Amino acid sequence: MLGIFVSIYLLVMLFLCFIRLRFGIAMYLLYQILVPFVNINIGSVHFGQNLVNVIVFVSLLWSYNDKLNQLEYKSLLPFIFLFVAQLLLIPLHTKMPVEEQFNFFRLDIMGSLMLPFAMINVMKFDKEAYILFRNAMLIGVVIAVLYGIFLTLIPGVNPWLIAVMPLNDMKFNDSYALAENGGRLFGRISSVFSHPMTFGLFLCLSFVFTYSLIKPKGRNITYFLLLALLVIAIIVCGVRTPIGSLIVVIAFYLAMTRKYSLIIYVAISSIIIYFIIQQFPELFAYISSMFDDKSEAVSGSSNSMRLEQLKGCINTIKNNEFFGLGYGWTGYYQSLHGDHPVMLAFESLVYVVLCNSGYMGIAIWIIVIFLYYRYIVLRFRRNSRIILLSLMVTYLTYSLITGEYGYMKYFLIFYVIILSNYKQKRIFKKRYKIRTERIKTIASK
Repeated sequence: MLGIFVSIYLLVMLFLCFIRLRFGIAMYLLYQILVPFVNINIGSVHFGQNLVNVIVFVSLLWSYNDKLNQLEYKSLLPFIFLFVAQLLLIPLHTKMPVEEQFNFFRLDIMGSLMLPFAMINVMKFDKEAYILFRNAMLIGVVIAVLYGIFLTLIPGVNPWLIAVMPLNDMKFNDSYALAENGGRLFGRISSVFSHPMTFGLFLCLSFVFTYSLIKPKGRNITYFLLLALLVIAIIVCGVRTPIGSLIVVIAFYLAMTRKYSLIIYVAISSIIIYFIIQQFPELFAYISSMFDDKSEAVSGSSNSMRLEQLKGCINTIKNNEFFGLGYGWTGYYQSLHGDHPVMLAFESLVYVVLCNSGYMGIAIWIIVIFLYYRYIVLRFRRNSRIILLSLMVTYLTYSLITGEYGYMKYFLIFYVIILSNYKQKRIFKKRYKIRTERIKTIASK
């Protein structure tokens, strides 16, 4: 019954994409958050996530066929450059089959870029789309956070994933979720996502997204409450990476804004949270283990282990340092051999980039970050600029700590929604200024 409902939901969503595109995409956004896979079977035809993304992209071209020359791409140019530059490197790799590299490239670009590209353009041409997309994301965030916090009451059990994952021939790993002898008070919580790490990233990006909605002179009680729930979920989710990422992004934001009153509020809140956490010895030991390389309370990667992994990475690309071993080599290796004996699951963006693209890959990523920074700085005011830079800092910090497991698609979805919000505010302010000047001119006459 659940499988039929999921398939009908997706079919209705695809139908709406060609009738009312903004409603179709809003349904898809909510689905992307609440269901950890995309799976439609019609006879012998299978629709997976990448094919659905292509259909959404085609529906954009079909809906705005008379405006193709006006399609927005500059906001995504840093990431388009990332994929194009890596595509050009594929013929230079000799340690991996070319057809496998092109397949990984196809999957990445379909999974990461097509939906955000469709979203940013629908929000450009349809002024009501932003509100709809924002509300869909907020609903998804609230459900994911509340459900994640609820799961603290039943460590190691996730009724939603237990029910939905078999529809895609997947099985919920209850022993991993329970995290026995792992020093995690509530186990590892993945909420509506397939993995706790994905949930952790979603929480961190949601924190920046929610904060971006706060208005200086508006009623923001709902948003502050959601921020508090996000912090709670980050602390209890059983993964340390989101805690570290949140600390980094808050420090970055405070350093950029230099608002002393905000620094005082954050300091007071941090002290209160610290004393609350101290009342739960196991939770306190779990969090403090982040700063203690010799801690035995929580299993996980230590600083010395990270250095060994970096050495292993450099040894692995020996004689291929400049271009690396091939596009998607880390995923290709794991599909053949499982975890690497030294680098394990390639748990840092640095390891992934070095192995796949070598030193050239590092140079490409530096250019991507520069292009992103330049685009944001040149087009937005200070407050908007800091939020958008904080979003990138969140993604980079999280990926540098834990790796890149399809995280970019979530980052880009939040990015285009926040970006469109600030673009609309900028356009509104310009129009208001023009109208005000016209009124003054008429009055003076």
